[in-house]
Amino acid sequence: MARKIVNTKEISHEEWVQLRKKSLGGSDAAACVNMNPYSGLLTLYSNKIGLSKDKEDNEAMRLGRDLEQYVAERFTDKTAKKVRNDYFMYADDDVEFLTANIDRRVVGENAGLECKTMGSFNGYNIEAGEIPSQYYAQCQHYMMVMGFDRVYLAILVLQRGLYTVEIERDDDFIKSLRAAEIAFWKGYVEPGMMPEPESESDFNTLKEIYPEAIPETEIVVPGLDHLIKDFKAYGELERQYREKKLHVQSQICAKLGKAEVGIGLQYECSWKNQSKSTVNTKKLKAAYPDIYNEIVEVSDYRVFRTKE
Repeated sequence: MARKIVNTKEISHEEWVQLRKKSLGGSDAAACVNMNPYSGLLTLYSNKIGLSKDKEDNEAMRLGRDLEQYVAERFTDKTAKKVRNDYFMYADDDVEFLTANIDRRVVGENAGLECKTMGSFNGYNIEAGEIPSQYYAQCQHYMMVMGFDRVYLAILVLQRGLYTVEIERDDDFIKSLRAAEIAFWKGYVEPGMMPEPESESDFNTLKEIYPEAIPETEIVVPGLDHLIKDFKAYGELERQYREKKLHVQSQICAKLGKAEVGIGLQYECSWKNQSKSTVNTKKLKAAYPDIYNEIVEVSDYRVFRTKE
């Protein structure tokens, strides 16, 4: 059995956030096995050791928390399975930095319930049981720490409905996940060794960690020529595929002509008129320089370029 660490009802949300930095929880699991499209190892590492700022609480995050009880109730209505709250943070029996905060326990089963809220299907066929890969890794992490046989996933898609998926324990996946999480913590977090960046999320994290360059500084970078050659080669592939994409788009638009919508057997497309309002900053600055200086906002950022 996993051991209890703290009752989260007795600490503030901020204290809970800081406590989570000292371990790997369910929402961290997917990044360790390259199953989270929104976070790589470097992003996860920087969060754990405090190099990057905590993700600001936004409306989507608050909505998910506020609707958690509603989703749990809808799950019970739909499945007739009773659930109960569990406010404790748990730690793995053998590895103290592997932790779990479950949404609910399922009464009468060795199982948990994870509640999710989504604004849309986001490209997933949730109606057919397809779920985001990071959700799967999260549920398997909870089964690893808590010893559950299964975790039920209840997903509320706003204005669409509630969808439930039963995720069975996969011991082979859990074995790999456990090894990856331990390797990440022991190999990067404990020694303070930054992982190699591997995703767009990691690049955004690098921009946050290193927001400003020191003027007139230069360093010799081992392997730089090889990396820049790869960068240019991928850039050329990107250009070629962008041209191919535009070529196909042009073919479609030529067939549409003046029609707004095109209908196929499986897909449809649209080519509609829309308006966009912009401010001509040159005219504004020339006509009303005082107003321009008052409202203009300057953003500083680093630009990456290469040259031979």
